[in-house]
Amino acid sequence: ERFTSLEEFNNAVRQYKARIDEIGGVVEDDDTYLLDTVVVNASQIKVFHDRWETDDEEAMAEILLSADNGKSFTAGELLFKTHNAFVGQLSDLDHHFFEGFSLVESDIDVAFPCYEVELGS
Repeated sequence: ERFTSLEEFNNAVRQYKARIDEIGGVVEDDDTYLLDTVVVNASQIKVFHDRWETDDEEAMAEILLSADNGKSFTAGELLFKTHNAFVGQLSDLDHHFFEGFSLVESDIDVAFPCYEVELGS
């Protein structure tokens, strides 16, 4: 589902983490405060993910994200914007569970950092 606000999304992430911890019997400090931690010091970034167009054809979806404060992204803002941008495309894929971001290395001088979303099943 799409979320209408960053606060709503962050609350859903906290609830999801609590359920996973409970199921796994994990007892640890709540580290979801990391959602407010700056993770990318750039005003804009490009995010990619692989998707299958047909049985044999793979395509790359991409979005350009802009930081709300004009200079950096928190973990929560990055996840929120990426989630909302790709959620409709991912629901039909086998691999649709978020596993992280990977920095896309390039020899070309690009205007902003590029990341690929790592997805699993």
